[in-house]
Amino acid sequence: MKRVLSSVLIIAVLLICFGGCSAKEEKPTAPTTPEAPVTTIKYESPEQEAVVKTALAFLARGNRIQYDDTRFSPNSQPVEYRWQYNLKSPEDYTTQFFGYTNCAAFTHDVYREALDYDILSYTTTSLTEKGEPERVYKYWPTGKETAEQQRAMEEKFRANLKMGDIIVIRYSKGGGHAMLYVGAEVLKGNDGYRGTAAESTDEKDDTSNKLTYDIIHSTGSSYSYANYTEKFEPYGTVQMMSTDSLFDPSKNRHVFSKLDSIAIIRPLNIYEGGVPEKTKNRIKNMEGIVAEKLSSHTYGMTVSPGDEMTFTFSIQNKNNKDVTLEIRDTVPSNTTYVSGAASEQDGNLSWSLPVPAKTTVSVSYTVRVNNDAPLGDVVYSNAGTVGGVDVDCPKVYIDRTLSGEEQSALLNAAQSLATSDKRGMALANAIYAKGLDIGVLLPDDYETVMTDLYTEYGLYNYTLNDESTRYVSIIAPGLFGGRGVTQRVDAVNAEWLEDTRTRLPYTRDLIVGDIIIACDGADITNEAAHRLYLFCGDSSLDLLSGKTVDSATILNKLLAYNRFAILRPSTTTETVRLTTK
Repeated sequence: MKRVLSSVLIIAVLLICFGGCSAKEEKPTAPTTPEAPVTTIKYESPEQEAVVKTALAFLARGNRIQYDDTRFSPNSQPVEYRWQYNLKSPEDYTTQFFGYTNCAAFTHDVYREALDYDILSYTTTSLTEKGEPERVYKYWPTGKETAEQQRAMEEKFRANLKMGDIIVIRYSKGGGHAMLYVGAEVLKGNDGYRGTAAESTDEKDDTSNKLTYDIIHSTGSSYSYANYTEKFEPYGTVQMMSTDSLFDPSKNRHVFSKLDSIAIIRPLNIYEGGVPEKTKNRIKNMEGIVAEKLSSHTYGMTVSPGDEMTFTFSIQNKNNKDVTLEIRDTVPSNTTYVSGAASEQDGNLSWSLPVPAKTTVSVSYTVRVNNDAPLGDVVYSNAGTVGGVDVDCPKVYIDRTLSGEEQSALLNAAQSLATSDKRGMALANAIYAKGLDIGVLLPDDYETVMTDLYTEYGLYNYTLNDESTRYVSIIAPGLFGGRGVTQRVDAVNAEWLEDTRTRLPYTRDLIVGDIIIACDGADITNEAAHRLYLFCGDSSLDLLSGKTVDSATILNKLLAYNRFAILRPSTTTETVRLTTK
């Protein structure tokens, strides 16, 4: 018995030893690659951080923000710019709704959005005219500085810079540029936020990527009236830049050969408020996040009672880490919830949405426009939030559209009448009469319609004719303007037109049956300046020639014309809720 026990013990010991030795002989697991070190950016104040993080939020919008410093209504006072009435939050710029800005306007927008603070400077001239304590540095180059003097100036300039400062330059030949200094560590992504570093920069010749980016600014080309085109910057107008460029003789912003002056403006020296709650939420929850709210009915479209609308929250996570975001919304007035929300209670919708790193995730919900919704009222989905930050859609007007059946009827009528002898507004009237059994839609005379739409406002400038409510009321929401049309609207229907014009229309904003009318010049008696089309989708019917033309090409030219409008005849009381023959 003792021998048996001894043998068992020996075997057990050998098995234990063998097992242990075998475990030690296994190849060790390869170590995981350590994450890049995260640097904590040291901000001097919460307000400074708010300005920098808001600038990053604008930068992340890409080509949703385009450059434009074109002056409208040059003979009116005050001079107005296309961007002045946008005044949007970063989240308002979406793939469906582009915005406009220029360099000084961008710095203004950042401070307004970050701190609800107006720096009251819309041009580089007004920025450089600021005095102390806002202006902390200014230098007037002579062009004769020695190398030693240049180095001393550069050192002093850099020593004065702080995050959130506005760098303003004025060129020797006139004009200027404004830039927001945010610091190199921020754009390197050393704080864990990669943003759009090395994605959007105007340093096109920096193929070696040796520049240290430390500036966010708005730069680019505005609408080309000469070529009837709007230039879209490949990465948007809000881009990165390096202060190194200011001291590089090969660059067009070189201090000592191209500039009349350079200044540093510090609005935070006089700002006395705190950081608004919306900005705190953006810093806490939305860093590296691009959130937008999209609609099945885009800006300029209209909807009828009984129609369904879908709203989609699209969330892009640019960070290297996963996040979970809380999304909230409220069912818009004049609609009834149908489906889509993770949670719905008494019209309040919510989701808790995981968004993995480097991915885009979306959630949607659908509503139905109430059958008793008042005609002319709106569906305004403006209560959405992502991470506590507002993310909304433009208004959509009710029963100002044609049904799919009616649109098909118009297309058939347009095709059959294109070869007839009718032209101009007479052809438009004939198409509506044949397709929808409507009598006289608009006067046959082009000049009468254009005069009823617009009235002269100063020399060669125009505004909507508030004495002609019939014609003003059939303009598709917000889709009117032109080179000579004033920004403000003094019309009976100003509320639904919302003082917004000058948006360049896109095919997604129009519906079949819309009439595009424009004048390429100030003189409407000049028939060569007349433009008149029936929108048919990807193509449009030239009502003056009977030929088919590309719709996108037509729309891209509209802003360069003296005045234009997109007429939607279904908005008139006589033709609302039309019935096909």
